[in-house]
Amino acid sequence: MMPNKNYVKGYKIELMAKKELEDSGHFVVRSSGSHGIIDLIAIDFNYVRLIQIKSCSTPRMPSFKDEISKLSDFREKMPGFCRVELWVKGNKGWKKITI
Repeated sequence: MMPNKNYVKGYKIELMAKKELEDSGHFVVRSSGSHGIIDLIAIDFNYVRLIQIKSCSTPRMPSFKDEISKLSDFREKMPGFCRVELWVKGNKGWKKITI
């Protein structure tokens, strides 16, 4: 059985983000198969970064208002040392939003 194309695309983008974070010194855990709000947990000496990964193949980046709203609600429940972020992989690279 062939894997879902959207799953494969998302998986590859998550691995790209994971590598970027690891290359900058973070310890990174991928939340595979959880279908939760957080895809990556990245830890360094200052913060725990809780990151949702999205992709966008259109030339104009959509606003992702629903995702930002959900992440904002989630952020309110987290302690101060946690950062909640939305990373969107577009045609021109990453757009990274800290919530």
